[in-house]
Amino acid sequence: MKKPEWPGIATAVGIVLILTIIIAGTDPNFQLKEWQPIMAAVIALGAATLAYFGAMAKVKQDREFVDWAEDRRKLGLCLQLQLAAENLAEITDEMLRDFEKSSPFNLSVSEPPEILKAWDNLDALPNEAVRPLNMIRWSFSRIQKAIREVGIGTERRVLETQALQIKGATKAMNEAANNLRAGLQTEIVRLRGR
Repeated sequence: MKKPEWPGIATAVGIVLILTIIIAGTDPNFQLKEWQPIMAAVIALGAATLAYFGAMAKVKQDREFVDWAEDRRKLGLCLQLQLAAENLAEITDEMLRDFEKSSPFNLSVSEPPEILKAWDNLDALPNEAVRPLNMIRWSFSRIQKAIREVGIGTERRVLETQALQIKGATKAMNEAANNLRAGLQTEIVRLRGR
């Protein structure tokens, strides 16, 4: 919304000068040369005021553009992260269903690049997204650690413990992905409304 501007700074200065000349012109002893410094000062003040408002309008426009560009960057990041969270929620749902049929050690899961990008830009995310994002990263590291620790000849008890850790981390990742998706929705609506 554009702020209404005062169109008549120059007009107001002109009217004041004309009124001054008219009022002073009725005095027979009036000499214009005595008023020249004051009129010059008033004109200079009017010109300085116009220059100030012009410069401030440019500063305000630049600031609004920077804010708009930052909001677009945040919106893009949130949309990418929301899609990654939706995909991750679907993948972890499938993984949790597959655990009933096959070994959790056959997993091939990697952290989506959008998660890493979001982690590098935490300042651009809403507070509601930080904790779920952290939980997703933690879950990835737990799953990868558990898979690495399992090797040929690993005892059955250790395998069962690692399998439970993988299932637990996958469940935590699924919940975090759903929470992240929901937390980002409010921010996306807010950014689109600007």
